[in-house]
Amino acid sequence: MRSSWLVWCAPLGLVACAGSGPRAPAPGVEPAAVTSVAPDAAVAPPIVDAAVVDAAVDAPPVTAAEARQMRMRTPRSAQVNAEDLQRLAESRARFDALARQHDGSYVYVAGFGSWTSADAVTTVRVRRGVVVERSFEVTRDGGRGRPRKRLVGWTETGAKVGSHQADAEPALLMDERYDACAQLIELSAHVDHLRVAIDFDERGLLARCGSEQVACSDPCWQGTNLRSLTFGP
Repeated sequence: MRSSWLVWCAPLGLVACAGSGPRAPAPGVEPAAVTSVAPDAAVAPPIVDAAVVDAAVDAPPVTAAEARQMRMRTPRSAQVNAEDLQRLAESRARFDALARQHDGSYVYVAGFGSWTSADAVTTVRVRRGVVVERSFEVTRDGGRGRPRKRLVGWTETGAKVGSHQADAEPALLMDERYDACAQLIELSAHVDHLRVAIDFDERGLLARCGSEQVACSDPCWQGTNLRSLTFGP
């Protein structure tokens, strides 16, 4: 299991936490796509990543994967950081607009899969700007066409939100995740041992923001990894 670097790095400062924290699943496991079920929301045009970048005037275009690797180089250039901070600011403005339309109420699902076929999912429910519920579940493939087996599961509500200290994603507001992402981008300009990645969903809302150590032999991803973000109570 894992717990997010955001829990420790938000109060302590990212410099103190850079390169520390739990480990994410092994390579080859991709998080599920981020989806939306907010048909009534005003959908802003998406922020388009630089999937094609000319390396030189006559050079062939760079693929999306290559562009992402360029953004993960360390230390990151001032230009790359400025671009990502701008994209993040635009994304946050879109999130704020959608949240206002729904009275500050939304639900997001965060999680990671594992090479063992286990899948850990945290669901956080926010109502009028306050986290009112957090649930956590770990399932594993039943094999041979059988349904997934539930290994762990619990739900916290009201004053009990946050009472489970391990495994699940922290019960953070999206505002806090945007703040932590901005701090990480700024930190990446001053360190040479972290790779940073940031991605948005089709609406331009934050879907993934985190880092991994360059010298880590195991996957060491730390950060936000959202599978879905929907608006409404």
